[in-house]
Amino acid sequence: MHVQTNRAFLMHSKTPNQTTNDISEISQRSVDLSSQDLQDEQPTAKGDDDLGEVELTASLQRQTLQSEEEEESYDVRCPCRVNKDDGVMILCDGCGMWQHAVCFRILEEADVPTSHICEHCSESKPDLLEKGGVTDSSLQGIAEDARRSVCLLRRAVLLCTGLDSLSPATIAKSLDVEYTVARGLFNRLIKEGVLKETGPKR
Repeated sequence: MHVQTNRAFLMHSKTPNQTTNDISEISQRSVDLSSQDLQDEQPTAKGDDDLGEVELTASLQRQTLQSEEEEESYDVRCPCRVNKDDGVMILCDGCGMWQHAVCFRILEEADVPTSHICEHCSESKPDLLEKGGVTDSSLQGIAEDARRSVCLLRRAVLLCTGLDSLSPATIAKSLDVEYTVARGLFNRLIKEGVLKETGPKR
């Protein structure tokens, strides 16, 4: 079965920012310089200033390579139960844990509130909400399994905005969920009209 995303349904979503992709590609190319390449650069006989400049450049390149290699670890606890960094992440002011922004109906970094409160802290620490913390009220007061389903569906819909076609295997890999969960999300996306069948029927 061939299925593609329904662009009419997703019309109001924004396409991925090409400029950001270009910048990431250029940045990665600059980081790909190996330290051997840096050592091969020999200063010309123009003086000590040029030697210092080459050494500074080499030092900065090594620091960039080192910082790229050191992965920062974040404590993620999200209602979708996929506790991995993925896309725009938001930090709860109550517990200090990170969540996927889309699970709380936040699609872009510009929409992140100055004070975010997760679904657990909104129930256990209501004083944070009174002090101006923001949470997604639709996640409050529902069972954890229902909350997980809502959040995974939100992540799957966001995934559709960046792809022309989709399969349960793609959902499973992209969202880091089991295939059976991905198949359920896939069927729900078809039922809701986010996906539509294309190509010849068998």
